[in-house]
Amino acid sequence: MKRRHIGAVAAAVLFCAGAAGASAQFRLDFEVALPVFEGINLRDLGVSGGATISQYLFLLPTIEATYQFGEGPVRFGAGAKTVTFIIESLLWPDAFIEIDLDQVLIRGDLGGGLFLSFGRVNQVPRGSWTWVVPQIDVSFARTSWFRLSGGAMALAPFDKINNFGFLLYVNARFTVLFK
Repeated sequence: MKRRHIGAVAAAVLFCAGAAGASAQFRLDFEVALPVFEGINLRDLGVSGGATISQYLFLLPTIEATYQFGEGPVRFGAGAKTVTFIIESLLWPDAFIEIDLDQVLIRGDLGGGLFLSFGRVNQVPRGSWTWVVPQIDVSFARTSWFRLSGGAMALAPFDKINNFGFLLYVNARFTVLFK
């Protein structure tokens, strides 16, 4: 009896995954963000010797590779996002939902939980697996491949949730869909 239930559940999961995969698209997003206001104290987030991140604020190039589902006004996806600080880069898993209201897009991201660091320093602060990175932005899009946005991003460690940092930004995003 148990084996039948497990088999039925496995078949249902495979059917749903196949149906979702039929409408999925691979998507690459290239973004350049310009921070306009920061509220991040690196020392509060557990980074040794850190003051504020404003010493390091400059253009933040981002690359995101996701599997996108849905082609209508509501799209969602999951993948990985990397942000580079030129000498150091961070990569983390990310999921998004996007609502298309004609030429205005509202996008919410939730990522984190696992960070990989590569570059000159190659050091992710201790306990970073408990960090979450929520992000929201509102975009103006005249085309399907380019948009101008403004938004907010936070870095919130679970163990010090009251000491979360945030960044307000404006950005340009280029999107490439592979059907």
